[in-house]
Amino acid sequence: RRMQAEQFRGNESQRPTRTEWETDLGPFLAAEAAKRGLPLQVEDAGLRILIDATWRDYVFDEAFTKLVPIQISRAAQRHGESPPALVGMLAEM
Repeated sequence: RRMQAEQFRGNESQRPTRTEWETDLGPFLAAEAAKRGLPLQVEDAGLRILIDATWRDYVFDEAFTKLVPIQISRAAQRHGESPPALVGMLAEM
C-alpha cells in the first residue's frame, strides 16, 4: 500500500541498496521471522512470504522504501527557510 504524500512530507524516498539489504535489512528480517516463527524466507534477491498456502517472491528494492530527511543548510535556516520535515511535524500539532 502506498503512503500518502503527507505521511512522508520532508523526506526523500529512496530504494535500499544491495549492501543495505545484505548487511542490515535482510539479516534483521531473517532474525525477526525466525524469532516469531513467521513463514518468511530471506534470499539474495529479496524475500519469500507464504500467503494463503502460496509462496510469493518480492525483490528487496521493490518491496522496501527508505525515507531520508531532506537536509536544509544552516545558512538557509538562518535566512528563515525551515526543513520540510519540521514544517510537516508542526502542521500535525
